[in-house]
Formats: sequence, structure tokens, C-alpha cells
Amino acid sequence: MTFEEVYWASYPYLEFPNGVTKFAEELQQSAKEIERLLKNEQNIISKIQNNLVKITFPTLILWGEQDNWFSVKNGEKLHACLPNSRLKIISNCGHDAAAGSPEALNAAILEFLRDTGVVGLA
Repeated sequence: MTFEEVYWASYPYLEFPNGVTKFAEELQQSAKEIERLLKNEQNIISKIQNNLVKITFPTLILWGEQDNWFSVKNGEKLHACLPNSRLKIISNCGHDAAAGSPEALNAAILEFLRDTGVVGLA
């Protein structure tokens, strides 16, 4: 992880009251979820995954080609689970597309909105 990625991942916990306490609670919850996952027990991840097929509204999935947190394969798996989705891989982009490739991100969103008829921009 880069310094910038660490900063933005930790920012909410450092800048808000009781941030460290909240962070500790989230770590505890994450540990419980990982334990459930390893035991093949029902967990939040499996609940979400099992319900993705119910999302039929057009969905745009944007993924950074150089995402160091989640590889493109994760985006492809998500795309395969969402019946009416479009996966757009943003080249030369890491995990935070809004900061790393804002022009490409905005262009992809506008294209999706036009193609799905949500907006009628020229």
C-alpha cells in the first residue's frame, strides 16, 4: 500500500470523534466474519453474494486495472453475478479511481448513463 492509500483508509478513523473506538469495533466484526467464512458458516459476504442475482437494475462496475487491494478478477466475478451489469476496467488506475483517474471515471459514468437512457446528454 502506498502512503496515500493508508491515509485515505485511515482518514475516517482519525478525523472523527471516537474514530479509534469505531475502528477497533470494525476490526472485531471483521475478525468474526473471517472466522465464519473459514468455517463455511453464513456470513455477511455470503449473504451479499447470494442476493446479487436479485439486482436486475442496470449496474455499472468500475474497476482499476492496477487495483492493489482487489484484482480485476474480483470485478469479473462481481460482473458475472449481477445479471444486468457492465464491467468497465479503467487502465492506469489503482483502487481509488476518483482520485487516480477522474476523467476516465467520469467518462465511463456518463457513457453508462447515456447508454441506459438515464440521461439524454449530447
